[in-house]
Amino acid sequence: PTSGRASVTFTLAEAGSVIAEVLDVLGRRVAVLASGPAVAGEQRLVWDGRDAAGHAVAPGVYVLRVESGGAVQARRITVVR
Repeated sequence: PTSGRASVTFTLAEAGSVIAEVLDVLGRRVAVLASGPAVAGEQRLVWDGRDAAGHAVAPGVYVLRVESGGAVQARRITVVR
C-alpha cells in the first residue's frame, strides 16, 4: 500500500520499446509512466499517485502494467489516504 509515491523495478533482457501504464480496476488508463525505447537492464519507475491531469487519484486498487517485446507483467498498487 502507498499513500503517495510507489516505485517498481523490472529488468529488460534486451533493449526495446516499453510502455508502462497505471490502470484503474475497470482497465481505464490513469497515467503513463513510460512509453518508448528503453535500454536493457534494470529499470525503475516511480508513480506519484496522480492521474494524467496531475490530480491525486482516489483511494483504491490500481494496476501497474508493463509491456515490452510482447511480454506483459502487471502488479497491483493499493492507494490509501
